Amino acid sequence: MKKIIILYSLFLSFASFGQVGIKTKDPKAMLDIKGTNYNPDGTSNDEGKGTLRVDGNTNHALDFGTLSNSPYGSYIHSRGKISNAGLPLILNPTGGTVGMGTSNPRGALDINRGTTNTMGLVLPTNSGPQNIVNPMGGNVAIGTTMYDSTLDCVRVFRSSGWSNCVCECNFTLVCSSGAVTGVYTEATQSSGTKIINYTGGSGQSYGAISVSSIGVIGLTATAPAGTLANGNGSVNLSITGVPITSGTASFTINLNGKTCNFTINVTANNNWNSICTSKEYGFNISTNPNSPTTITVQGGKTVKVYAKVTQGSRVAVRDPYTAFSATATQAGITMQRNYYRIGTLGDLGTGAYSKVTLVFDKPINFVSTKATWFRYVNNTSRDSQLISTDTGGKLKMVGIQGTPALRIRTEGQTLLAQAVTGVTDFSGIAFTISAENYFKELTVTYETNFNDILQAFTFCDAQVLD
Repeated sequence: MKKIIILYSLFLSFASFGQVGIKTKDPKAMLDIKGTNYNPDGTSNDEGKGTLRVDGNTNHALDFGTLSNSPYGSYIHSRGKISNAGLPLILNPTGGTVGMGTSNPRGALDINRGTTNTMGLVLPTNSGPQNIVNPMGGNVAIGTTMYDSTLDCVRVFRSSGWSNCVCECNFTLVCSSGAVTGVYTEATQSSGTKIINYTGGSGQSYGAISVSSIGVIGLTATAPAGTLANGNGSVNLSITGVPITSGTASFTINLNGKTCNFTINVTANNNWNSICTSKEYGFNISTNPNSPTTITVQGGKTVKVYAKVTQGSRVAVRDPYTAFSATATQAGITMQRNYYRIGTLGDLGTGAYSKVTLVFDKPINFVSTKATWFRYVNNTSRDSQLISTDTGGKLKMVGIQGTPALRIRTEGQTLLAQAVTGVTDFSGIAFTISAENYFKELTVTYETNFNDILQAFTFCDAQVLD
C-alpha cells in the first residue's frame, strides 16, 4: 500500500495555493494535466491519446487534448471508443446560446469580436449539394448551407430543394439581347449560334453547358467550360441538331446560379430532296433478317435493314413492276423499278403486298416514302396507306410533294395518306416521316380495295443514332 501511495505521488503535485498538477510539479491552474500532443485522425490510433477523457458508460467518450502540428491548437473529440467514428457534440442542448469570440452571444451562435474580428466563417465545401447528407439519417434538414465548389457559390436547402447561388447577387443573365445565327428547318440537319449576355461577372469559372430544346425537340445548345469576365461579358452557345417538327424550340440556360430563356423559330420543310429519286428502296430490300440490306444515310453513316412483307389475298406477285413501265410517274412523282406493288385485286387482277415493315439495326428517323395511285376499277373504293412506328410518339408528314387529292391525312401516332379523287384517279405523293421518337421499325399497312399502288422508300434525309 505504501508503494502505491508513493507511486501515485509521483504523478500528482499539490501547489501551496491548492492547485493540483497531474504529471507536472508546477501546476498553472486549479487542475493542470500534462498530456501528449496528438492529431486525431478518426482511427484506432486515437485511443488513449487524449489528455483528458469524459467516459460514457457505453461505447462513447469525449476526449480533450492538444494538437501536435502547426498551428498547435487544441481539440475536443466526441468519438466511439471501438468504432472510432465521430459522434455528435452538443453545446447548450437545452436552449442556451453559444458565443465564439464574445461573452455576450446575441443568438443561438454568435461569432463576433467587433471590428477587430478579421476571420470569416468557412462553410462546408463540396462539388455539389447532391453529396450533402443528414448525419442523423433521412432528408437534409431545411436551412442546411454549403459551398458549391462547382458553381463557386453558396447554396441553401429549402422546402422546395436546393437553392440556386445565393451569392453574386449583382450577376444577371440576359438572353433577350444576344444575336441568333443559323437556319433551322424541320427534319433537316441545322446549326447556328446564340449569344447569352451577362452583367456583374466576377471572374468565376463555370462548367460546360448542354441544354436540349423543348417544344420542338431535336436541337441542343452547348458551350465549353469557361470563366466569367470581371463585369460584363457573354457566352457563345453552339446550336445543332435535327428539329423533329416546325414551330418554336425553347431553351433554358442556367449559369452561375441564374436562369434565362430564349427561343428559336424552326421553319417548315417544304422541299422534297430531289436526289432521293435515284436512291429508292422497296422490293430490293432484303427479306432475310440474317442478310439485311446496308443503306448509307446522311453523314456517311450506314444502317442495316430488312423487310417483313405480307402478301395480299391473290396470287403473289413475282415481279412487282412487270405490269408497268421501268419508271412510273403520276402527278409529278416518279417511281423507279424498285417499288412494291400494292392491291388485293388491282387493275390486272394480280395479288400484291398489303403490309410492309422495315426493321433497322439502329434507331432512325426521317425516312421518306413515295407512292403513286393508279385508276380505280370501282369508284366506290378508296385506297390508303397507314404508317406507324414501334416507339409511338407524334408522327408528321414533312416536305409533302404531289397531288393535293392525296393530302387528306392524320398526324399523331399514325400517318394516313389517302386517295380521294374519283374514277380518273391518277395520283402521286412523296413526303418525309418526322418522328418524335427515333424508331427501329416502320410499318406501312395498305387498305387495298380494287386499286394499284406503287410504294417505295428513300433514305437520303434519314438520321441514324449510333
